[in-house]
Amino acid sequence: MKLDEMFLLVQQTQHGSSGRGISFWSKAATCGRKANLDEAAGPREARQEAMDDDPDALMVGTYYHLLHEFRAKGALDGLVWDQTDQAWTPSFTEAVRLYRAYVGHWGDPGQRYGGRIIGTEVPIPATDVGKGRIREMFGDDVTGRVDAILEVIDPAVALENTGLELQPGVYLLDFKSLKAHSEQHRWSYAYSLQAATYLEIYNLEHPEAPALGMIFDCIMKAKHIKKEVDAKTGRSSYQAYLQLPAQNDKKVIEALVTIGKRNVNEDIANPSQCLSSWTPCYWFKSGKCQRF
Repeated sequence: MKLDEMFLLVQQTQHGSSGRGISFWSKAATCGRKANLDEAAGPREARQEAMDDDPDALMVGTYYHLLHEFRAKGALDGLVWDQTDQAWTPSFTEAVRLYRAYVGHWGDPGQRYGGRIIGTEVPIPATDVGKGRIREMFGDDVTGRVDAILEVIDPAVALENTGLELQPGVYLLDFKSLKAHSEQHRWSYAYSLQAATYLEIYNLEHPEAPALGMIFDCIMKAKHIKKEVDAKTGRSSYQAYLQLPAQNDKKVIEALVTIGKRNVNEDIANPSQCLSSWTPCYWFKSGKCQRF
């Protein structure tokens, strides 16, 4: 298989939203109107996908983790890493660059963390019983999709490669491709709503072998991706963060869903969010939301 064929396969198997996942509920808690309009329009219009002459951060991340998924499933075995097809988008080109740097430095996530990948793109909850228990627990559907399930076998390897002190056992793994290092990441990935939700749901369905935590495996989209730590900044192009299950995770998720349900059911618009990002909210600019 050549890489242009892999590009077509990746496009055909892009994973969409998990449904009523943490991104939906976070959006709903912020602005019910936006959550409703986004859900009605679908992902393309809702986020105004970037033109093909400009790498789109969301698509780069999607392609990047799909390449990891295909490798774990053996789909990249024998792949010819040619770069001749002019039909590639810049987003896919950037994802390939990040992926090849990661594999060149670490091999795969299993090798990086001293273990093995035992599942990829795992939907949660995965059973009807689990879905019913989650719906009863939070008052609505709460879903997710885990990039990878990792079994750590030799924690000393993870400590040497990432600085994380892990225990042998199961961890949820999430791939992140980030623009740059930020001190905010230490808070974002220690108290992440995504990790709190995923750990709560996964462990409810797997009490016999619960996940010990969720690892955010980050690669920085630097011009030159380096494994070594920079002498001046003390950083490399890679970073890993660990979030552990917390006693109040269930209450935190309940609070989020309660606020989100009210905002969505009453179609509440939050005018303070119309101009809160780098660009005005798409629905405000399009005239489809009057801000009240």
